[in-house]
Amino acid sequence: MTVPRRAVRLLDGAIDLHVHVRPSVRNRRADGREVVEEASAVGMRAVLLKDHDRSTVADAWHANTGGSSADAFGAVCLNAPAGGINPAAVEAALRMGARAVFLPTDSARNDGAFWRAHLGNGARHAAVGEEPRRWTAELDALDASGPVPAILDVIDLCAASGALVCTGHLSADEVTVVVDECAARGARVLVTHAPMFTGAAPGTMAKWAAAGALLELVAILCCGGPSLPTSVRRSYAADATLIDEIGASAFVLSTDLGQAGNPAPAEGLGLFVDGLLGEGISADDIAVMTRLNPAMALGIGAAA
Repeated sequence: MTVPRRAVRLLDGAIDLHVHVRPSVRNRRADGREVVEEASAVGMRAVLLKDHDRSTVADAWHANTGGSSADAFGAVCLNAPAGGINPAAVEAALRMGARAVFLPTDSARNDGAFWRAHLGNGARHAAVGEEPRRWTAELDALDASGPVPAILDVIDLCAASGALVCTGHLSADEVTVVVDECAARGARVLVTHAPMFTGAAPGTMAKWAAAGALLELVAILCCGGPSLPTSVRRSYAADATLIDEIGASAFVLSTDLGQAGNPAPAEGLGLFVDGLLGEGISADDIAVMTRLNPAMALGIGAAA
């Protein structure tokens, strides 16, 4: 694992809110304990573990028994295997210590539309590293009258427990409603990989930030392996421009890494930081996006 020299000191105390781990139906490179050990080796403070198909609360518990200086936090993702937008799954995960709830990702109707637009029918599975499934779902966060009732239940559960709501792969219209409901109900919210699945313009993202949301930029789109199509990739320059336009106080830098064949998440975060430094983003702004804002999102407070 190699981290660019000028990024090394900026990983000290950093928190990655988007790391994929094994076991998984997708091909992952490391389990939770291995991820935490790698994060600890570069001085990171914490990682939020994610899987599209199951809760990672147990993974985090196991990782935290290994003696590493970095902490692991667990989450639950509300795709078809969790029963969809299922408050019962959320309630159980939160009682066991989950610190975040991801709204539908690969079970979101918008996810299917996104991949069909970029890859055509049937090619998504190769791009994301999984076998085609017999049992799938296309879930919506909105219906004709507004947010589906279960979404509001999930937000209320997160607000009561202090957990982070992550918007998953929802569309821009769905994200707008979720952000507004989180503001009204007192829940913290992160717009996951904000420019990608939403397709939102900078002005829309700025409105989400003004309503209290944090916006996530992810390393995988800049420095991941070759499986992702060119049409979804982003440059360091594009992300730096977005940060300059909206302001670093609105963003978190995560990796969305953990896939076999991609850099280790800790290494990927270093590459991301180095790339943004090269585009003129200051070390102070990097610290806001990798330390302060992720800590606020998890409700764990600034590091001593």
